[in-house]
Amino acid sequence: MQQDKAKEVAFWDKRALKKAYAAFLEIEYRSVLANALGGDLTGKRVLDIGCASGRSCIVFKEMGAEVQGIDISPMLVGQA
Repeated sequence: MQQDKAKEVAFWDKRALKKAYAAFLEIEYRSVLANALGGDLTGKRVLDIGCASGRSCIVFKEMGAEVQGIDISPMLVGQA
């Protein structure tokens, strides 16, 4: 099945209108990322694909990484 990007953008933009979207609570982001990657990302570069409102980007940055985030939803990128 082929992806209908226009429908996907509309879906995520609608979510963005309701609230700043994030898949996890901030404490969950911190815990999962620290356990998976260790605590220090100094000198590392991270590309967050599907960054939504950017909460995980903030955590990566606080861990010392240089971060770029992208998302299919322009509204979510605006929140980020």
